[in-house]
Amino acid sequence: MSVSEAGGVAPIRPDGLLETSWASRGRPMHPRERRIEGLVTLAFAAIAALLMAFGPGKLELDPGIAVLVLAYAATTRINFPIGLAGTVPTQLFLVPLFLAAPAETVPALVASGLAIGHLMAFVAGRGRLDRLACVGGDALHAVGPALVLIVAAGGVAADAAPWVLALALAAQFAVDLVSGLGREHLISGVAPQVQTVVHVQIWAADLALAPIGYLVARASDGPATAAIALLPLVGLLAYAVRDRRKRIGTAHERLQALESERERLRMAVRRIGDSFAANLDPGAILDVITATVNDALQADASRLMTRGAPEPSVADDLTIALRDAEERALRAGYLQQIEVGGVHSVACPLHALGAVLSVARRGTAYDAEERSLLGYLCRQADVAGVNASRHRYFQRQAVTDELTGLANHRRFQEVLDGLVGDHSDSGDELALLLIDLDDFKLVNDLHGHLTGDEVLREVSRCLRDNCRSTDDPARYGGEEFAVVLDGLDLDQVLALAERVRQAIAEVVVSSPSGERIGISASFGVARMGGQRVSRRDLIAAADAALYEAKDRGKNRVAWVDLDHSASAGENPSRSGRAPLARLAAG
Repeated sequence: MSVSEAGGVAPIRPDGLLETSWASRGRPMHPRERRIEGLVTLAFAAIAALLMAFGPGKLELDPGIAVLVLAYAATTRINFPIGLAGTVPTQLFLVPLFLAAPAETVPALVASGLAIGHLMAFVAGRGRLDRLACVGGDALHAVGPALVLIVAAGGVAADAAPWVLALALAAQFAVDLVSGLGREHLISGVAPQVQTVVHVQIWAADLALAPIGYLVARASDGPATAAIALLPLVGLLAYAVRDRRKRIGTAHERLQALESERERLRMAVRRIGDSFAANLDPGAILDVITATVNDALQADASRLMTRGAPEPSVADDLTIALRDAEERALRAGYLQQIEVGGVHSVACPLHALGAVLSVARRGTAYDAEERSLLGYLCRQADVAGVNASRHRYFQRQAVTDELTGLANHRRFQEVLDGLVGDHSDSGDELALLLIDLDDFKLVNDLHGHLTGDEVLREVSRCLRDNCRSTDDPARYGGEEFAVVLDGLDLDQVLALAERVRQAIAEVVVSSPSGERIGISASFGVARMGGQRVSRRDLIAAADAALYEAKDRGKNRVAWVDLDHSASAGENPSRSGRAPLARLAAG
């Protein structure tokens, strides 16, 4: 027989019923459960009263039946947990009750036994009085065989043919199934097909106990003797149930501890996800999220593929599942789950990072919570990707001249500081090239600032085209440009400067009126080798050389070697600069 034990739980699979309902057993009944069970008990009371009022037999009971009822009551406390409810070995005493008492009285006797059992548990401090509301629903199973025996055997089971007894047992199972499915569905929301699996297990126990109760009752000289004869078996079952419940309790505690640890892991993963949004290194984001997802989702395989990346040559079942999930996710544009040959895979696109993250494992599909966690991490990684892109954009804006695309003055100072510091440590060659466009003000005054902007852009192009890829040409300010050159001797520096000068001299820009405008530039070069020179002195030397080039007729390169000047005891300046600078005229 099944008895109701837990409500308010809505598990989704048969093997999860016991796991999800264990913690709620013994708790107060929910108001909805109490109302439904109370209504069922009232309906049962009405049915039991009608059976006794209109039954075919006389309502005369053997005094020994009271012993059977008490034994029945004691047996109701031996609850073997199955699913949401449990099975109790009351079948051992239900069969003797039907053999000893008129069939129409048995439902009421069963309800009495159940009520006494609840009161015994309450007195012992192991039960609650509100469970009395379940008495009618738990006793309904006795109505089925009572009706069969009344109709087919005049209410006397002892004289019934075997087929009648078999039909009575089938009626018990049928009523128990209908009442159990209806109550659990209304109270706990359990699907009928799920609860049916539980009832099959309960029927198996009842089928095993029914013959024992029948044979003991037949062999005994009265109901009291039958009850006493069955008590040793009841004691053995009680010990087995006690041990099982203890083991289930221990397993449940461990499961709760594991679930708590799992929740901590989920929270840690979410914290990692939050940190993704603040991380500005896309490569690090991809590495961390792949490892995190693989651990959190207990995947057999995981990978993060960027668009256009070659497919791995090894194609086992996991790789095939990953690839198929990735293709589906990229087509759909959102998270997708597939199953290929027993391998379950989930993939989620990372739009901002131009990638797709996928995980796969054999056997067990990813549940909704796991898919939600994967989607969350991918969304956070996308946020981080957007932040990284914005960071790179603003970082470039902070060091780039908007008009020319060259490094700005701030970036120039950073590069110069770094290279001067390195030169102080290593003594390597270092030179500074300053460039000033000749008569640029006239271009703006005669042809407009838009034409002047075009001239600046063309000069910038000449610098990029003629400098090394490792150089970082900069717009120093206005029409002035600067290049810091490391690792070149003086002849190489002058050759590069002359190449840039000639390229600028070949530039022709058309004004809005169609007039073709040529431009030129003057260059000042300051070079230092083993001598330690400050950044300010290096700029001052290059600036002095630039003025020298301007004064000597423009469109030319002037240079100063600080090592040579220092050794001569002279410093570059606007006065007395002739000995310090040599000219390369264009």
